[in-house]
Amino acid sequence: MAAKCDALEREMTMRSQLKSYSLGACLFVFLFVVVGAGLHLNPMGAFVAALSGTPLVIHVANRWSRVRPGAATRAEMQGARRQERFAVTEAENGVERSEDLVSRAS
Repeated sequence: MAAKCDALEREMTMRSQLKSYSLGACLFVFLFVVVGAGLHLNPMGAFVAALSGTPLVIHVANRWSRVRPGAATRAEMQGARRQERFAVTEAENGVERSEDLVSRAS
């Protein structure tokens, strides 16, 4: 069971990395076309502009959204929200978790 969970976690990490790299490539192409055409640059100038602009845009987007390397992924955040909703539902239904019982005993 643990091996299956590890494999699933690796697959999700790999998909997340692939998605990040492909979004970076799409951003590069977008900047290459838009900046090159907008500023009427020659192909080499557009390439250099896109090459230097892509990491800058990614950095600004990460700072703006406050995502840091090693931070929780979106799937982890959604899982945490589901757990919170489940805990609220349990509380509404009168089901108590062991943590709640321990905190009441203290």
